[in-house]
Amino acid sequence: MASTYRTIPPVGQTDQFSCWAACLTWWLKAVKDGRPTWSQMEIIAQYDKYCDEDGGFPPEKLLDVWPKDNRLKISGGVFPTSAYRTGRLPLGDKPAIVGFNYPTIGGSHMNVLFDYSSQMNARDLTAMEP
Repeated sequence: MASTYRTIPPVGQTDQFSCWAACLTWWLKAVKDGRPTWSQMEIIAQYDKYCDEDGGFPPEKLLDVWPKDNRLKISGGVFPTSAYRTGRLPLGDKPAIVGFNYPTIGGSHMNVLFDYSSQMNARDLTAMEP
């Protein structure tokens, strides 16, 4: 049975550095299960103290902070992308927030990936792009 995640409207980031907050907002709507129903602004207020001066949430802090917040019921890990160029990504059935570094221009960004399918040599998935 296909998921209904596609019916959840994407969440646009409020500024150029809040992709992390937009992704968490959408993810919370998608996975529910007793998690908070925060707006993007509520999420920014919750985690602002961990952000750098431009409002970005450094990935190393995010991986330390979110899993320790029991309200989120979230886990995290670091996976080298080179290991998954041709193999199955380490994603489950639930949406996964994925952060990545831009290899050519620097900086980082996040998306939420879901509806993963794999057929022979082709892979398809859907991304919520803030």
